[in-house]
Amino acid sequence: MANVFRSFCFVACLITGIYGCIIFYHFRNAKRMLWFALLCLVMAVNVNFTISFYPHRLFDAGQSAGINANIFLCSYALTPLCVCLYTHFYGDRKLSSKSMAFCYSCFVLSVLSLIMPFSSLPYLFLVIVGFTLVSYAGAFDIAMKSMRNGEKYFIFQAAAYALIFLVTVIGLIISYVCPKLMSPRVFCTPFFLLLHAFMMTTQYRTSILKTKKLSASLADTIERITHSDNALMCTQMKADFLYNTLDLISKKCDEDPYEAEDLTVSLSKYLRHTLNFKQLKGIVPLSNEIELTKAFIAIEKAKNPKIKFEYRFPDPLPDFHVPPLSIQPLVENAIYHAFDEDQPNPKITITIIPYRDYYHIDVSDNGMGMDEQKVEDLTTTLSDSARIGVYNIHTRLIELFRKGLVIQSAPGVGTSISFVVPPDAIAYLKAKEMEDQE
Repeated sequence: MANVFRSFCFVACLITGIYGCIIFYHFRNAKRMLWFALLCLVMAVNVNFTISFYPHRLFDAGQSAGINANIFLCSYALTPLCVCLYTHFYGDRKLSSKSMAFCYSCFVLSVLSLIMPFSSLPYLFLVIVGFTLVSYAGAFDIAMKSMRNGEKYFIFQAAAYALIFLVTVIGLIISYVCPKLMSPRVFCTPFFLLLHAFMMTTQYRTSILKTKKLSASLADTIERITHSDNALMCTQMKADFLYNTLDLISKKCDEDPYEAEDLTVSLSKYLRHTLNFKQLKGIVPLSNEIELTKAFIAIEKAKNPKIKFEYRFPDPLPDFHVPPLSIQPLVENAIYHAFDEDQPNPKITITIIPYRDYYHIDVSDNGMGMDEQKVEDLTTTLSDSARIGVYNIHTRLIELFRKGLVIQSAPGVGTSISFVVPPDAIAYLKAKEMEDQE
């Protein structure tokens, strides 16, 4: 009977892992599915050895399970590692320093499980179980946060991790009270993985439908925008950028619905700021301009993954005002004009430095650079699209703050474009207006 049940559990885990690989193959950028497939494989091995090798034998000094005990513990230690990586890549999408330390610890435990002598394994087993329970609790917390954010299908993940956490604790108790009984964790592992498979199917289907609906709405909005020359001129918006972004979103719907959804949200933020014509005159909070810039960068990173971006901002972000569309066009100019096709390690850095009497904002790149004549032409002529954005920012800054852009560049070194704004731009502009009236 044990052999039949072992085969059933092993096959169930294997089929679920194959399903994860199929999703990875169909949605080619869904790398998180590889971690899910690995989780299924690890759990299949763990279930197999749990049935053939009872964990209570670790505490029996008169017996030695040989290599079976080491393999059992190694698979147990790899479980929280896979859980942490899998859940964070579709939850937070990135690992914090604490999560990274947790993953490294799990990896070290898995290595120790293979090399430590049998006499030391009981203590290692308790440590590994503790790490496993922590990973289940963390994954459950991510699921609850996602549910609070409106992603109701995460209830399946929450149920799966609540179930596996509970049966793991019960299994520990049973292993001491009735060592010969099979751990309920074995029975629940296939259902744990099947709940995940059902959640993934629902999540991908929901994400695809949502993204396509948002894309259709955005396409209709952009179609109306392109018939308004004034709107495009006021925002300096390029219709090609919008259509290319929609094409990219449409492509990502088939490759990775999660990324498509993120791109759609970024495009929505970009449109919200650039189409707010009331804020295009005067000044806006720095946070607005940074949100616009980050939304634009998120889209461009999907188009140009080679380009790296670095933010050097004070923490917390300072509360001051800047002209609208003053940072994002400089970043856009660097993306499109600073680099050769064979540029090694292209990088754009956005820096904000607070001083006593002003804030210094700089957008720099490590690209081709320019000679002195091209630098001068950027703020004096409008002969091409690259200069239009820079020239407009330069003239608006002079009109508002009497100081324009400062451009430093050298061929083969890169370019730095910076400007300064007063710490209280609202008060500064009111004082300036009173001076002009007098």
